[in-house]
Amino acid sequence: MYPMYKHRKTHNLLSSEDIMNINTLYGPRDKRPFPSSRFSWSYPSSPWYSGSYFPVSFKDTCNPDLTFDAVTTVGEAVFFFRDKYLWIKHNNQNDIKEGPISNFMPKIDCQIDAAYWVPQRSTAYLFNGTIFWTVKGSQVKGRPKNISSLGFPSWVQQIDAAVHIHKTVHTLFFTQHQYWRYNEHNKTMNDSSPRNISEDFPEINGPISAATYKDGYLHFFVGSDVYKYDVKLKEIIGADKTTSWLGC
Repeated sequence: MYPMYKHRKTHNLLSSEDIMNINTLYGPRDKRPFPSSRFSWSYPSSPWYSGSYFPVSFKDTCNPDLTFDAVTTVGEAVFFFRDKYLWIKHNNQNDIKEGPISNFMPKIDCQIDAAYWVPQRSTAYLFNGTIFWTVKGSQVKGRPKNISSLGFPSWVQQIDAAVHIHKTVHTLFFTQHQYWRYNEHNKTMNDSSPRNISEDFPEINGPISAATYKDGYLHFFVGSDVYKYDVKLKEIIGADKTTSWLGC
């Protein structure tokens, strides 16, 4: 390290080498062990920093207008994606890991539009535009594939949200005002797809930005609001702000 530093931009005060050396000597900022699960997500050094990147989300995490691009459960953890940033909340606790997505999955350096996890395979699927990655552990498997391989026609250019319901082995994909039902066992798209969201999910209005299945209920993220949805009753049984999922 240099004996002193001249005034520089705040976000680039220390070099990545200096940060690594500090962490080696004194340990990273958060010394709590990362919770164990079937997924062992890893990162190169500290999830708080990556080179000159400074996570502005420190002050934005509890912003009442916070929205997510994608949300998915992964084992006992919940993953929240926004732009190129990721929060990981484990087992309904306030122990949250956060940082650029590339810190956790080095091969992915872009926004994630939708994500879902299939527990039977211990595998996650992350979508951006017309492509998606297959992720197991923190490792991206193979090259990204086109969503046409799942049975989507060429006019579908983006998946707004995705959610896997393990009890039915189906994954639901939401695109604008429609949704698609995909059979993960047979790897085929349901013949009745697509269907209108408003017909099968009454009370859900507006574009769905993210969705996840947890504790037997669907949770729809619409803007900065999240709705707890009972599929059997076909109605909303609870509503809250998205930030409540981060412990705010």
